[in-house]
Amino acid sequence: MSEPVISVERIKRQAIDASLRYTEVNAACPYPFGTEAARVFTAEFTRALTLRTAKAAQCQCDLELCQQELDTGRCMACGKAVLP
Repeated sequence: MSEPVISVERIKRQAIDASLRYTEVNAACPYPFGTEAARVFTAEFTRALTLRTAKAAQCQCDLELCQQELDTGRCMACGKAVLP
């Protein structure tokens, strides 16, 4: 008996949703490891979690950056990373 076909888009949506609730892919992934579905899920979960973590760490001050802040990559007001 063959496994049901699950679209890549559905797997990616599941991974993005799971990245909101989990921080570990081992707990989040509903697919058997070693399968193509697990590979796609893991890649998208990791990407989504990385983007979410990076966005949370970025400066939200919305102030004009001085040269020192651009050189160091850190906001002097809040200490968070600034985008290049």
